[in-house]
Amino acid sequence: MLIFYSIIANLSALLLGYLWGSLNTSIILSKKLKSDDVRNHYSKNAGATNSFRAYGKQFALIVLLIDIIKTALAVYFAYFLSYAWSESIVFFPVIAGVGTIFGHVFPVFFAFKGGKGVACSVGLIISINITLFFISAIIFFGILYWKKMVSLASISTAIIVVALVYIPWISDGILAFTKGQNNPYWWINPIIYSFAFILLIIAHHSNVKRIVQGKESKIK
Repeated sequence: MLIFYSIIANLSALLLGYLWGSLNTSIILSKKLKSDDVRNHYSKNAGATNSFRAYGKQFALIVLLIDIIKTALAVYFAYFLSYAWSESIVFFPVIAGVGTIFGHVFPVFFAFKGGKGVACSVGLIISINITLFFISAIIFFGILYWKKMVSLASISTAIIVVALVYIPWISDGILAFTKGQNNPYWWINPIIYSFAFILLIIAHHSNVKRIVQGKESKIK
């Protein structure tokens, strides 16, 4: 019966996270504040980068911060619920975060055409371990400074982060929200994280093609 309840809890977390993530920030704000749809411009993407191109720095910064906080809130809210329910194995906070990213990329409320999940992935990284956030930031901005391509920096950082989350202290240490080294199933959380970052890479498939062809746009 416990297994049944766990399955229901995890599926519920995934669904609720997905619906929460489907409230795409850039689409909602562009419609409310600009009487427009950010997806009508440039890359047709509903994220912070395209918001910057379409509406400027201030608008993009608001979108970026909300998307980061949105995912982190989903994870922490699910975490506090899970802590009240069980003190042993914590999976559905991470699943809620992955669901939020999935909803951001494929929002049910906006014809399944959303963003690429970069900002939401940052929110997930923060919820994994704040140390990993700083490591990721150094990697991202280092590659961005070197190659001048946001997409390449995002993809490269995602690949490196996937490897890092399999280090026990990253996803199961004192700064992480799982229950320390006594949890024998700590390795399941990194597997769940991997789905989120694989989704991010898939969302950048068109960018990967342009990078290979040498046609990807660079920042100035």
